Amino acid sequence: MAAAPSADAAASHGARDSKDSQDSRDSHEMLAVVRADGRTSLSRVRRPTLAAPDDVIVRVAFAGVCRTDLRVADGGAAVSEPRILGHELAGVVEEAGPRASVARGARVSIDPYVACRACAGCAREAPCEAPAMLGLDLDGAFGSHVRVPAASLVPLPDDVPLDVGAFVEPVAATLAILRASIARADRGVVLGRGRIARLAYDVLRAKGFERVALHDPERDASLPASSFDFAVETALDAATVACAARLVRPRGRIVLKSRAGAPLAIDFGPLLRKEIALEPVWYGDFREAAALVGRLEVRARLAAPRPLAAFAEVFAAARDERAGKQLFALSGER
Repeated sequence: MAAAPSADAAASHGARDSKDSQDSRDSHEMLAVVRADGRTSLSRVRRPTLAAPDDVIVRVAFAGVCRTDLRVADGGAAVSEPRILGHELAGVVEEAGPRASVARGARVSIDPYVACRACAGCAREAPCEAPAMLGLDLDGAFGSHVRVPAASLVPLPDDVPLDVGAFVEPVAATLAILRASIARADRGVVLGRGRIARLAYDVLRAKGFERVALHDPERDASLPASSFDFAVETALDAATVACAARLVRPRGRIVLKSRAGAPLAIDFGPLLRKEIALEPVWYGDFREAAALVGRLEVRARLAAPRPLAAFAEVFAAARDERAGKQLFALSGER
């Protein structure tokens, strides 16, 4: 395993002078999946420490792998290196600053978009104008500990196990669909082939959308044109948008949910002719997601958790959208 420093502080290099220095060093270090020097590796880095009065240190129990993590690992998403990957997690609060109103031992997930605490939006308790994301702009969850402001914590209900709690972030991202101008009585279709599409469909059903269908865009011809009031894309590419434009009625809408990894070229002709609205959404409420995640039969979607040492195999499995959600197990807690 190649040693690589974290973004919080560089790891020490070279041989230890004595067993005492080895023990002292180990107590302040952790293993993490790090992007550094143009590659991704399992590296020994310094554990994060409190840096602000409202900071907390969370001991990570489980961390999920998503498409964004894979883009970072492959070098397809720009990050300042070195950077610890990962932003979907659940764990236990291990340490809290004097202004962090949270108890040690609290079971939590995390909103990975961390407010800057300096912009005009933060000053008026409105959405932050320049949030930083775990695993991209800040060190993330693919290590035993992560540092975040207390405001980023999402309390987990007592009946939600920590492995299921690591799925709160995808549920919150999916709940964003409800921010679009759609109604429960509308006819809707979720376009996609894998676990993200299925999650979007299940969330809509759980929220009372009884006239929603789940459809693979590769089988577009099996559904009649202009037969839906709205479509939700879960794999943002030109073919999916074209499929949505065909299926949505005139003056319907397409809900854009995915975070494309690169600029997308689409044909606007069908959208203009049918006057279809494109409605992008970002995140729903994380506390609502924490309350909902236990009702979605999430555990059946989860692959068996594996250790960080298996990160290459875990990343390979995560590339298959039809496979179970890939998880790292870090602390042994449930």
